[in-house]
Amino acid sequence: MTTIAVEQKYVDALRWLGDAPDEAFRRYTVERIRAKIEELEAENAQYEQKYNVTYAEFNERISTDEAFVLKLRQIEPLWERDSIHWEFCIGGLKEWRGRLTNILKP
Repeated sequence: MTTIAVEQKYVDALRWLGDAPDEAFRRYTVERIRAKIEELEAENAQYEQKYNVTYAEFNERISTDEAFVLKLRQIEPLWERDSIHWEFCIGGLKEWRGRLTNILKP
């Protein structure tokens, strides 16, 4: 267990409201993680719409389909930049979902 410094006025207010500080911190963390997941899901959806494929399909096709890559260059000359960012987005979704699952475990 890690100890963090929290101003006493917040601890007192939570207790007056009937919330344990640990539970309040858990709820806040879950809320922030869900917001981050929603943000990354929206970015992922934008890329899926832009390229009309999922990330897995996109990644497979850029590795195996030369015609697809040629078409990408016409549609988006900086598609490689998008590919890197999209990969980061997918990795972030996996990481944040894992953290959320870990926090929500009983």
